Amino acid sequence: MRNTFLISRLVTPFGIFRVSGHYDNKKDLEIINLDVMGTDGWVLFNKDFDKKEELYLHIKEFLSTNDEF
Repeated sequence: MRNTFLISRLVTPFGIFRVSGHYDNKKDLEIINLDVMGTDGWVLFNKDFDKKEELYLHIKEFLSTNDEF
């Protein structure tokens, strides 16, 4: 079963992110919207970010350790 999630503020070593999407049993992850906190507020995440896979692992870890989603 696919569940919808919204993380309004995820603090990582790469910055502060707002992320939403779908996950299946907290393993398969589909990110629909990913924003990063900039100096003027939320801005669209740069998909060419070289640490993207590591960021996805942070999101998966967050989902797996928080039952509220």
